[in-house]
Amino acid sequence: MPKKKPKATATQTILLAGGAPLSTETTLVDEKGKRRRQVKTLFRRPLPLPLALIIFGATSLAVFLLNGVFFAVGDFVPSLIRPIRDLVLVASMALLLPSLAASRFIEKRNVRKALLNVFWGIAGANGLLGIANLISGEDGELLFSSSRTFFATTLISVLVSLLTLALWPQIRSLVFYKSKRDTARNFRLLALGGAIYLGYRILAGIDSSDFFSGGNVGRIITFVLIFFMVINGTRHAWIRHLNRKQKWAAFWLGAITLALSIAALREIAQERYAEHSIALYNFVSGSFLFFAIYSGMSLLALLIQLPTAGLFDEKMREIQTLRELSSSIISELDINNLVRTITEKAVQVTKADAAWLELLDEKSGKLKLTSAINLTQAESANLNLDRHQGITGWICEQRKPILVNEIEDDERTAYLKKWKGNIAALIGVPLLSKGRPLGVLFSAKSDPWSFDQFDRDMLQAFANQAAVAIDNANLWQESIERERLAQTLQIAHDAQMKLLPKRMPVVPNVEVAAFAETANEVGGDYFDFFEYPDRLGVVIGDVSGKGAAAAFHMAEMKGIIESYSRIYHSPRDVLMHANAALFRSIESSAFVSLIYAQVDYERQEMLYSRAGHCPIIFVRTNEPPRILQPDGIALGLDGGDLFDKVITEDRIQLQKDDVLVFYTDGVTEAMNEQAREFEESRLVELAGTLGGKSSQEILSTIVESVRRFVGPAKSHDDYTVVVLKMK
Repeated sequence: MPKKKPKATATQTILLAGGAPLSTETTLVDEKGKRRRQVKTLFRRPLPLPLALIIFGATSLAVFLLNGVFFAVGDFVPSLIRPIRDLVLVASMALLLPSLAASRFIEKRNVRKALLNVFWGIAGANGLLGIANLISGEDGELLFSSSRTFFATTLISVLVSLLTLALWPQIRSLVFYKSKRDTARNFRLLALGGAIYLGYRILAGIDSSDFFSGGNVGRIITFVLIFFMVINGTRHAWIRHLNRKQKWAAFWLGAITLALSIAALREIAQERYAEHSIALYNFVSGSFLFFAIYSGMSLLALLIQLPTAGLFDEKMREIQTLRELSSSIISELDINNLVRTITEKAVQVTKADAAWLELLDEKSGKLKLTSAINLTQAESANLNLDRHQGITGWICEQRKPILVNEIEDDERTAYLKKWKGNIAALIGVPLLSKGRPLGVLFSAKSDPWSFDQFDRDMLQAFANQAAVAIDNANLWQESIERERLAQTLQIAHDAQMKLLPKRMPVVPNVEVAAFAETANEVGGDYFDFFEYPDRLGVVIGDVSGKGAAAAFHMAEMKGIIESYSRIYHSPRDVLMHANAALFRSIESSAFVSLIYAQVDYERQEMLYSRAGHCPIIFVRTNEPPRILQPDGIALGLDGGDLFDKVITEDRIQLQKDDVLVFYTDGVTEAMNEQAREFEESRLVELAGTLGGKSSQEILSTIVESVRRFVGPAKSHDDYTVVVLKMK
């Protein structure tokens, strides 16, 4: 008797490469979920702007033709047709609004351009309304009073509505500038209130210019709408980021915009616009009411901030000066030049008449006057440097800054008047390094009440930078005295080695091996790995030059690549952003060549980009070795325009036993005693013979071959090799 076949079930099992079963039922669920997400995304995505404009134009044309029919047979539109017609218009506007918001015509970053867009939009609306009046003439108060009035009102009403619709995303960008948590909520409530207001007036057939018409319900809706208009009208954080000149320009522009908004409100109130379309009439009038409220409240905020705008600009300039001065001292390593520069810059920071710096001698534990501006020899000799007495003792004990605008009236500073009779106001700030006192910095003026709290804070901020600079200079001097240049380079070498990976990544389907060796001096070779759930990031680079500077740039490059590789998946994007960041900090004579690649475990493919570095050697069984060399220039040579244009990203499909060899130019330029280089062709030929070995064996063979070739000759450059082999 034949065996019965088992019943077919809806669930089948597929065995993956790793041996894990995958249910087709689960796969179908995932596919359905993916399709649902795609449908949601499709509905959330705005229509293309041309298509949305066509829909709005077609709807407006249909309304025009419908009105034209009633214009030909009578002088009114039946009350039953008007709300249906207006709701269709509102629907077309609702489709158009997201498309306008997503278009490139809406300025979302530059406040000045956004304000100008709003101004020209409102001015354009007034111009269109004025043209409608000219065409209609004095008798054109009603829509059907003449053909001129009918055509002018219909066309201008549609154009003004379109312009008003385009103004909303631009106004929204100003409202959302530096937005807070409740900004989006308040704006959505405004939009909801506007929709309710518009729908109610359409269905109730309210064509009055009185916003509070429509009975108690209409008044309540209008009141709530205006309330949210005022709430959103307070959102003008962009004003705080304008300088004094820009605030004056924004004030006059806002005044004109407010006047134009009010003029548009008066003009749109004519009966023929409401007769043409209650929807467009109420939308435009309600919008211009908000524009007027927003303009008015912005004007009020500008009026409040204008008196202090000059002071704000001055403080911003002082902060910028502080940054520049701090940068000028932070790189100074000669302690004598540094202390002189600190006192000179302290005078600039506070616009003082005199300044002096007292530093602590760690050996003796006493303070010494190391630099002074506008102190006589007698004053310098008679200065009280006891760290436990007077104003210096107070600052050292409290470790806080002090501001005294009348030194005679403060018992802590009264004695200074006898020491230097022409000073009346004083600021003293401590110099601290990791909580350890380094000294005290003083700034003085001859006029009482000539300092303020901002001056004190500025001097303290500068002193903090000065403390770091002094600490760095002291460490540098101690390092030179203690170890000399060779030992310093050894420290840099050790630091460089610590930046390299301490272990090879263990990832699916890929064997990894790497080797790095520096020349006698500290070098700039760099490699690293970044492990992600589905891919392995590989980077190898070479900083121009050698020594501590190369090691510093290597450390900087490591941080940059590691940061951007977490943000961007594309190797090209990572290198473009890395170049922009490095270009701002690296000296013009330095650059970094680099390759960044990502190996996808699941797709068995590699994405890679090359910034002027040595190519990748690709070896596949039974095929000659290939050179992978996408276009690109080194990092740090260009600010971005040329770099972004030149660099490319390539993709290669991988399979089992494929070998990828990454290396620096120290390998191919390794020179023997006969001054002959190892050369790229020799490396490619060697790699092509190693396909059957493991990644570690391939690496060891390459390194040993280079060493045998160089022999007893001295190595003049670093060399680094990274080998990947697909399993």
